[in-house]
Amino acid sequence: MLLSAGWGAEDKASSCPKGGKKQYQYTIGNYTKGFYQQTYLNTHERAHTRVKPYLYKEPGYGRSFSQLGNLKTHKRRHTGERLYRCETYGKRFTQRGNVRAYKIVHEQTKPFICRLDDYNKQFTQLGNLKISF
Repeated sequence: MLLSAGWGAEDKASSCPKGGKKQYQYTIGNYTKGFYQQTYLNTHERAHTRVKPYLYKEPGYGRSFSQLGNLKTHKRRHTGERLYRCETYGKRFTQRGNVRAYKIVHEQTKPFICRLDDYNKQFTQLGNLKISF
């Protein structure tokens, strides 16, 4: 028996492109999404239920988060801690993705390419590629 969870979850697995099975499935209404691990399912379920178990415990702040990583990132805003460093230019950042974006701008690279219909236009950010359709 495959494990399932969520509202209206079904005991079936969806195929994964790598040949494995997504054993954990979340279903609500007509929406179904499969996951390889129970923890991924739990995290996703909190997005729908708006459960935010991770509380920022500082006086005067009542903010909570659905994911532990988001709480840690938020804490860095207050502490000023910058864990991620651009190896080329030395600038430090609170989030790894910001280092990547910074390097793309300074190196003027465009790593995201639209290959639809031999279009081959290049973009600096994945989001810009997605909205070009």
